[in-house]
Amino acid sequence: MVEAAAQNKKITLRDFKSDEFKVWQVSTKATLKLHKLLGIVDGTDPDPTPRNPDGTARAIPPALRARVTKWQEDHERGREAIIRCLPNTELLKLVDVQDDASAIWRRLYDEYGRSSNLEYVRATNDLALLKKGRQDRNK
Repeated sequence: MVEAAAQNKKITLRDFKSDEFKVWQVSTKATLKLHKLLGIVDGTDPDPTPRNPDGTARAIPPALRARVTKWQEDHERGREAIIRCLPNTELLKLVDVQDDASAIWRRLYDEYGRSSNLEYVRATNDLALLKKGRQDRNK
């Protein structure tokens, strides 16, 4: 009973700020991993629901029913946590993927993660140049 109550508890994530995406991503990954939801959110633990070739859901065999139900509940918890930490301006950009936690995760990464990576590389290069300049002056 305690485990069920813990699983139904809302997950609180750091508020999303686009200019602090990398910090948000690291913090969010840690929290989702703690709650065993990271794989569902980042897409590495896909929906176990059996699918037809056209993508529609097939009947769920009894042996798989508990796993599918748990995955769906966990997916909803992860999706809700991410949606709750986003400002309204970001939510409006996600209308077409709002029901899929991993699609939301990818969209945020595509929009902010790639530019954050470039900024990180630039900052690292700038720091290296500053250190080199300081070493050259000390010679």
